[in-house]
Amino acid sequence: MTVVPARVDLKIYQGSDFLQVVTFLQTAGGTPVDLTGLTGRMQIRQTLESADIIMELTTANDRLAFGGATGVVTMTLTAAETATILTDGVYDLEFVTSATSAARWLEGLVILSKEVTR
Repeated sequence: MTVVPARVDLKIYQGSDFLQVVTFLQTAGGTPVDLTGLTGRMQIRQTLESADIIMELTTANDRLAFGGATGVVTMTLTAAETATILTDGVYDLEFVTSATSAARWLEGLVILSKEVTR
């Protein structure tokens, strides 16, 4: 099944906790996508071509949490983690169904609001 990823830009406030909750629905206003049994991975890079990963969020490192049948995905970073982000970037989020199958469901820009008070 081909999925057209949704576009959601993320705003991260450097030095503050980051929490973003997204609910995936079958259709607008419809039934939630059942995420039971799936894992996820997300990387933030400065550009699409960048070799360096700024931050990685996965279900394995507990920076991504899936809400099963509710279709909810929660992304979290601590204040200490966001303090290490120094630039805007891009990201995408993939749902992994097996060792050989993944689909991109979300993508967008990461907009960094730099911290003044340190």
